[in-house]
Amino acid sequence: ADSLGLALRIDPDNAAAHRDHGIAMQAMNLSADAIASFDASIRLSPNDPFTHYARGNTLLRAGRGGDAIAAFDAAIALRPEYFEAIHNRANALRELDRLEEALAGYERAVELRPNVALAAYNRAFALQDLGRLDEAMVGYKRAVALAPGFAEARKARGGLKLLLGRFEEGFADFDWRLKLAEEAVDPLL
Repeated sequence: ADSLGLALRIDPDNAAAHRDHGIAMQAMNLSADAIASFDASIRLSPNDPFTHYARGNTLLRAGRGGDAIAAFDAAIALRPEYFEAIHNRANALRELDRLEEALAGYERAVELRPNVALAAYNRAFALQDLGRLDEAMVGYKRAVALAPGFAEARKARGGLKLLLGRFEEGFADFDWRLKLAEEAVDPLL
């Protein structure tokens, strides 16, 4: 971060340096500083979809879901098939309890990259939130098939099996919750 600060003092109109400074601030959990850096980068180079995406992630982690959606929308407008922005926009929608819209986003993400376990898992989670349990089970099975060691997906699948009264199968999957501390899955891409 120090070398980036020096680079910005030497060349304050360097959009990439502002963006990189924002990424460094984001990594240190300094959301306000990260957002300010991303904003500076966007003022200088408004057509960089990655900067809008990174800003959206920072806003989402800071609990500003509505603002995050706007940032992800800007990224997607510049790059319509931006898988990560589409996926994380759906995360923001889910956090705002806009479940149908979140599901549509996850479905688009899965359509773009059908072999990404996290997207399949989040789609299943949204389906479960909407009470579409049979579809959610299929989604969890897909996520586990894509990543057999994905403890969060196995735990969620186990919880759904327990909810459905399939206790023996459910406990076998639900016990994967013990591995969650080892996994530390970041919900954002």
